[in-house]
Amino acid sequence: MYIAAKQRYGFTSNIVENVPDSVAVMGASQEDVAKFRKLYEDVRQGKEFATADVWFNSPVIKDTRCERLTYYTVKDISGKPVKAYGIGMDITAEKTEELKYHQSIQAVLAANPDALCAFQINLSKNLCYEGHGISEYTLESLRADTVDQLFINAARVMTYESEKKELKETFNRKGLIKSFEEGKRNLHIDYRRNDENGNPFWVRTYVSMIRNPGSDDIEGVFYSVDVTRAKRREEIFKIITDQEYDIVAILHIAANTIQFMNVSGKLLEKYHVALGRPDQQHDFDEIRKFNADAWIAEEDKQYYLDNSSARQVQEELDRNGHFEMSLRGHYTGHPDEYMCRKLQHYYLDEDRDTVLIVQIDVTETYLQQQKELEEAIAASDAKSEFLSRMSHDIRTPLNGIIGMTYLASKLPNSPQMADYLKKIDMSSKFLLGLVNDILDMSKAESGKVEMHPEPYTAEDFMGYLDAIIRPLCEEKNLKLVIEADPIPNTAILVDHLRLNQIFFNLFSNAIKYTPEGGTITYRMKEEILENGKLALTGSISDTGIGMSESFQKVLFEPFVQENRNDVSEARGTGLGLSIVKKMMDLIGGTITVESEIGKGTTFHLYTEYDYVMADQLAKEKKAEEITIGDEILKNKHILLCEDHPLNQEIAVAILEDKGMFVDVADNGQAGVDKFKNSSIGFYDVILMDIRMPVLDGYTTTKRIRGMKRADAKSIKIIAMTADAFLDDVHKCIDVGMNGHVSKPIDPNQLYEEIAAMITA
Repeated sequence: MYIAAKQRYGFTSNIVENVPDSVAVMGASQEDVAKFRKLYEDVRQGKEFATADVWFNSPVIKDTRCERLTYYTVKDISGKPVKAYGIGMDITAEKTEELKYHQSIQAVLAANPDALCAFQINLSKNLCYEGHGISEYTLESLRADTVDQLFINAARVMTYESEKKELKETFNRKGLIKSFEEGKRNLHIDYRRNDENGNPFWVRTYVSMIRNPGSDDIEGVFYSVDVTRAKRREEIFKIITDQEYDIVAILHIAANTIQFMNVSGKLLEKYHVALGRPDQQHDFDEIRKFNADAWIAEEDKQYYLDNSSARQVQEELDRNGHFEMSLRGHYTGHPDEYMCRKLQHYYLDEDRDTVLIVQIDVTETYLQQQKELEEAIAASDAKSEFLSRMSHDIRTPLNGIIGMTYLASKLPNSPQMADYLKKIDMSSKFLLGLVNDILDMSKAESGKVEMHPEPYTAEDFMGYLDAIIRPLCEEKNLKLVIEADPIPNTAILVDHLRLNQIFFNLFSNAIKYTPEGGTITYRMKEEILENGKLALTGSISDTGIGMSESFQKVLFEPFVQENRNDVSEARGTGLGLSIVKKMMDLIGGTITVESEIGKGTTFHLYTEYDYVMADQLAKEKKAEEITIGDEILKNKHILLCEDHPLNQEIAVAILEDKGMFVDVADNGQAGVDKFKNSSIGFYDVILMDIRMPVLDGYTTTKRIRGMKRADAKSIKIIAMTADAFLDDVHKCIDVGMNGHVSKPIDPNQLYEEIAAMITA
């Protein structure tokens, strides 16, 4: 026995006794033992050539080995077998490959138990073997002896020529063998055909290929499955997405790749070409660059590139759970026509790596919003223009009232007349505060109200109540009771116009809803807190009709009114109390209500203020007035450009009261001429009205600034106008003015502004 065989199977001698029984026990299975015994039986029977492939369990190597045993028999003269020569060859590797091949074929067949049909094929030898499957109709329509005929039969049952062409290009023996050599082992196509009843359905046919290690042939399995349900879902998905979305895509964050599941047929061909088939993967950054170059408008490109990377998408999704961006673009060939698309992003898995991206055409919505925005801007501009004119027209007569009241107060007056003038001044300034609140569009539309804290004494506030609230009560035959306990010699720092507005609304409601003969009571107490602030606790009570418990829960909401028959004549806009609540919030206070139907209402207020000592404030104010009047303003030359005679009279009197000299120009051109004809540096300040005949204040200012004289650029020009909007102030500065004082004129404010300009 050869040494290799001895080592392989553990024999210790060149002679093995009791063959075949002594060797048969090493057979891997009963089948292998039987094959081994049959081999020796054939030799004993005198067969000249006997062979068998037998699997053995080697006690030395411990692996199961396959031996190809071949015996040649030698006979004597009478033909009796006397000896035999045997050859053993280890074919384990070859047999293992064959086993894998057969297992692969069986695995493909077993993996598709619902296949309509399945045929084992040999592409190299052009053979098609008997098939099996769940559809006898499909088997019969495709059954063939050759692979070529199988493919011909498959094309014959297909419905559409384009699909037949695809099958011929994909499923032909030469092409499949080439694909196999290139490493493509599995191919498939989808097509439509009819069943035995003539009904159309979708079929997906696969060819899975493998090399037979025994013959070196390329073999495989041809099988078909019904994919009608899946295809219908795809068609429905495509119709829906085509209608709703331009693009549906999957982003793989870790790989930085994107796969387009659907590209709407509404998009141009260039997008279909660039974005490829649904199973095609693209580098996400390359696709972002394609989007930026292909359709996104220039003004949105950088924003898109800066905010759409895979990392940024992930960060936004982790932060908010969703992420979207709207981008403007241009239609191809129509650079002046905007389109707008929205990109929406959502996680698809718990690993937070796969992201669904959908792109929606929101052009109509965008254009509608733009139209609405333009209309809103136009409406706002029209409203602003209207309110600007209203503001100017209301402020002009108010300037006369406040100005003449100021001038009258400077004359010798009886105590009673002085009191009347003081109340006229207070009332007119309160009216001015209301005009400011109503007509200041920047506050009304932005929801921002600026607070301007100034010292406000309890004495001044009581004067306000006597001047404004008491006459309203007397007019309706209501008794006004005031029980106040203020801290002497203190002045809280508050925007007194806002504070007055709070109390005016509360008192107005009390007066409105209290029948004649009733009583309205105001109680107030002040105390100094440990934190250094002054606390004011107040209440306004009435003996009116009261409010229901349910209405008290919503009474501070805008436009809310209680639906009651007994208030129909007194019903207002429903804004008063909401304004009160807003103002109380702004000054850091609280307001609560107690009320019962038929028994009246009480509002409780609590606020804390910074404060100053009133006597010191008065000294400082008097010293400031003396300083301004005596040291800075006296003997200064003022050019007053003002067309309204009453406003001229008031302004001249106010200015001359501080010792200034005033020249009046009753239109813009006259103002230009007076300045042009004056000596260099003659005028210290020009006061410029805006709405004047011949030349308005803006044009007049430009003409003066444009003169070729040394003081044309340096002369201080202050707008003194009833155009008091913030935009008006900015416009005055833009054309070259240095400051702005609004009408009605506050003399002290005017003095301060002129002094600031002179000393600047």
